[in-house]
Amino acid sequence: SPSTIDRTRRRKEAQAQRDAEEFRKWRAAYVMEQRFADARAEQRAREAEKVDEAEAQVRAQLAREIADEEEMEAQEARRRLDATDRQHTAQLARAAAEAEARAQAQAAQQQHVRTREEERA
Repeated sequence: SPSTIDRTRRRKEAQAQRDAEEFRKWRAAYVMEQRFADARAEQRAREAEKVDEAEAQVRAQLAREIADEEEMEAQEARRRLDATDRQHTAQLARAAAEAEARAQAQAAQQQHVRTREEERA
């Protein structure tokens, strides 16, 4: 009968509307959950980036400290080398002066001997 067909059609339309509304709610919840998941992933990426930056800063600071320490050690080694070099130079100068003094003394003695021999002759 037409009224039964009408009721069945209205019941199916009402069910279709409820199903459509249920799907819209589910879709909205799904989209919202996806947005939350994306936001959480972005937040984790930002936090990881901050950690990476902090680690890079710590590594850079450590590298600078090591370079400074190595430079100080190199300067100290140069100072020690310069001091040793000055000491050796002074020793060589003393040895040369002593050798020159001995040579002059020997020459003076030889001259004295020659002068005495000439006086005797």
